[in-house]
Amino acid sequence: MEGAGEFAALNLNTDRAGLSFGLLQWAQKPGRLAERLAVFRTANTDQFAEIFGGSDTANRLMKHAPKTNGGISPATGETTDPAFDLIREPWISRFRRAASSRAFQKVQVETAMASFRNSHESPLRAGTLFRSKVSPSCSIWQTSSATKERAASTTRFAAMGWQKPNCWRQSPRSPLAAFGPSSRTPRMRADVAS
Repeated sequence: MEGAGEFAALNLNTDRAGLSFGLLQWAQKPGRLAERLAVFRTANTDQFAEIFGGSDTANRLMKHAPKTNGGISPATGETTDPAFDLIREPWISRFRRAASSRAFQKVQVETAMASFRNSHESPLRAGTLFRSKVSPSCSIWQTSSATKERAASTTRFAAMGWQKPNCWRQSPRSPLAAFGPSSRTPRMRADVAS
């Protein structure tokens, strides 16, 4: 299941893409994991180094991850460098620890929101109603009529005109819940209170 709304969701090479991590399962093989790592590092360099094994190891990780196929064999998803076998310890624990960092959670949420915006840009222009799957049990319905202007002026998920699905109200680990009441619109705060 794609991320399942979990910051620490890990897929340990079950799809031969190496490590897939986070809300949207950014995978090692297509290079998406390397992109997230670069943004994590920019968000908090010191914390990035601390979490990922110290400055030297973190620097070497940043050289390994952007390699062709994310530093893994395209046929098997196994690493090309045993020091960076991201689907085994100590890397699993490091990625789980990174997922608990507020700075890195914020990066995941912002990236997920940008992905949703980009994936729905054409339907927004066409004025259509569409459904976005967050997980098998959680969908978001959106109309483009009231969201086009808001989507251009804000990065907040709720302010884009998304209707908050019931499954988010119940999950304390959802992206919006993680950032507290201040990240919700007044309508959403009222929904959560009920």
